[in-house]
Amino acid sequence: MSDPINFCLPKKAIEDAMQLLDSVPARNGITSSEYIKTELKDPKHLRMQLSSEMSGDAVIPLPSSRKLKTPLYLDRRMLIPFVSAGKDMKSDTYEFIVDKNSVTVKHGPRTALLTSNNSASGYEKIPDFKTGLSIELLAVAITRSIGAASTRKATIPNSILPRMIFFVRS
Repeated sequence: MSDPINFCLPKKAIEDAMQLLDSVPARNGITSSEYIKTELKDPKHLRMQLSSEMSGDAVIPLPSSRKLKTPLYLDRRMLIPFVSAGKDMKSDTYEFIVDKNSVTVKHGPRTALLTSNNSASGYEKIPDFKTGLSIELLAVAITRSIGAASTRKATIPNSILPRMIFFVRS
């Protein structure tokens, strides 16, 4: 029997990651757009990814090295609202406790129990850009403003390494 794996993520980083990933359209039947793939990019960075017509990829620095052996596939319909509801709370971290397919997320007095959907698939292989690459997230503005002729620019949070990539499926 293995011990649960736990790690804490800074509140600002997870909020920024969820904001970025929420810009990827959810499509029924496309599991890569419904479940956030969460895995170690390397021992000091956590990668969270969604894919549909475009892919969103957020890399969050971990406070200390972790060993997450297999990717987790967390339901965006549960995780994104849980994080959004905690924006006004004072707790500075989100604690993730992984025990087999079960993931408990704690933030202050709140707790969410999630299950990893290991059958999720279809995630894009995103090229590994250099740390600190500056990009403009036009995809966010385009996705959010279809038909609204918006000219605002999306901002890039400093707490994550964001990437949005458009692609065409054939």
